[in-house]
Amino acid sequence: MNKIQKRVFTKNLDTFKLLITDKRFEEEMVNFRKQRETAQAKLIAKGVGDPQYGMSLHPLYHDQAVKIIKKYNLPFHFKALLVRYLQIEKIKEEYIPYTNYFFKYLPVPTINSRHGRAIEPVHEVHLVTFTQLTGEELRQASRDLKKEQKHMFPQTANFTRTKALKDVDLLLGYEKRGYNRKRAQMVEEYTGIYLPLMKKKYERGEISKKKFDELKKVHVGTIEKKKIRGYFAKDIAKETKSNLSSSGIRHAIKRIEKARRDRFDTRTESA
Repeated sequence: MNKIQKRVFTKNLDTFKLLITDKRFEEEMVNFRKQRETAQAKLIAKGVGDPQYGMSLHPLYHDQAVKIIKKYNLPFHFKALLVRYLQIEKIKEEYIPYTNYFFKYLPVPTINSRHGRAIEPVHEVHLVTFTQLTGEELRQASRDLKKEQKHMFPQTANFTRTKALKDVDLLLGYEKRGYNRKRAQMVEEYTGIYLPLMKKKYERGEISKKKFDELKKVHVGTIEKKKIRGYFAKDIAKETKSNLSSSGIRHAIKRIEKARRDRFDTRTESA
């Protein structure tokens, strides 16, 4: 146990000692002993084994422990300690909580018995507290939570290194338009009927490219070359009424691409 855990342990032990020496609690124990003896006698009469520690009496211990917790405003993680005390009426210090919080995992993973750590992936880590934590407990819980997150979610380390993007929708708009960027190009248009027909045959694989090129040479007079305008970053800036220059648009698109790599690149899982 570290220093904080020792202080929590001592405080919880003090609390329990104050509880079991409280006159009201002592009176309740007198009544509980009668209930326990009656329940034990019934179990013995039925031929049940050791009734004091058997599961048959567990509901009795459980209900009484919960009743005490509610009446005396105790943290719920005192229940195991109370159940054990109700069984043997002695303080077992190994049942005294040395933290007032714990971590819950979903789905519940298989735990390595040697190291006490999960050996299966989980989707959620919950910090569960049983009482209001002191300032130093909160700081310790935060440190422990950070360790748990690092252990349980190593593949999400990228989220701690990335920053929120400003105007993400605007940047995505640039990127979407950027997919259509292309250089200016020359295309052929056929004014007659014959070459369009031959082109369809070529596209269907009925004639070879060599044959189609030969036919174009023969009917070169029916071919017109037309320049198709390209689509550039400056066009994106104009369409979106952006104040960015062409290089600014290109840089914005690269920022989106980099953001995806930083967040989703699986090569950074072990980081």
